Amino acid sequence: MSVGLSLLAYAVLVCFLGPLLLSGRGTTRLVPRLGVLAWQAAALSAVGAGVIGGLALAVPAVPHGVNEFLAACTHAFPGGAATAGGAAAAGGAAVRMAGLAVAAAVLGRAAWGVGTSLVIGRRQRRRHADALRIVAQPSPRPGAVVLQSDVALVYCVPGRGGQVVVTSGALRSLSESELGAVLAHEGAHLRGRHHLALAVLRGLNRAFPGVPLFGQAVAEVGRLLEMCADDIAAIRHGRATLISALSRLSTTSAPAMSLAAAATAVEERVRRLSVPPAGRARPRTALTVCVVLLAAGPLIAAGVPFAADLAHHLLHCPPSA
Repeated sequence: MSVGLSLLAYAVLVCFLGPLLLSGRGTTRLVPRLGVLAWQAAALSAVGAGVIGGLALAVPAVPHGVNEFLAACTHAFPGGAATAGGAAAAGGAAVRMAGLAVAAAVLGRAAWGVGTSLVIGRRQRRRHADALRIVAQPSPRPGAVVLQSDVALVYCVPGRGGQVVVTSGALRSLSESELGAVLAHEGAHLRGRHHLALAVLRGLNRAFPGVPLFGQAVAEVGRLLEMCADDIAAIRHGRATLISALSRLSTTSAPAMSLAAAATAVEERVRRLSVPPAGRARPRTALTVCVVLLAAGPLIAAGVPFAADLAHHLLHCPPSA
């Protein structure tokens, strides 16, 4: 098996088996920050392996210097194959052209999808921020504004100059301590730039629709990022206060490209907050190993053909006298 095929096979396996290994696991709930990293590592590892695998098929490895490398590059095109002569050379050129097409397609669509997601998100946030400057009122809390609405809603509009929006309905529903917990939750989203992590995954899902890894990553990472913000708010204001605040807020969806405290997996998060954290050492170790393996996955996949060749040599070649 060539390095290119090994990398492409790895990318396909991660795209279709990765969600089965990562989604719905209790370990990600216990250590949500590492869970987010695991999903990000899987997504970027799959895309990277697809690009590098295609390039590995397009340009064969030449260990003898620049001149040989450039010569190999010329044979990656049909003209080079013709000069080499024979059906084998033409077939090799077809494989190299296919590899180049795969690399260009994966890289191009990923760049288009992520770029489009970032641009659309920025445009929507800017449009909503402009509207808030007209209709919202200042809040005694720094970094927050008040929006007149009977719906008890608190959400943040991330980006440059990000701010937290509190509706008048939320002010009537929440006590001072509960409001402080929710504001800490939204502040964690802003400081952590959680919107960027979601934008990249949404972009990859846009670029590769139907691929289980990217669609599942958007849903799972959105849930885990809310848990990350919950943990920060609970440390500062207590779990009971945050649970009470979440139960009083509306689960109505927030504006597009914003992050709302009570818009995602509220029941699951309340159950999680109700149980004291215990036994996180083993899940933390397991997820750390998972992140490392996913990050190094393309390198490991690239080494499989070399390991197979070495094993074949050791098993079938007689020892020298």
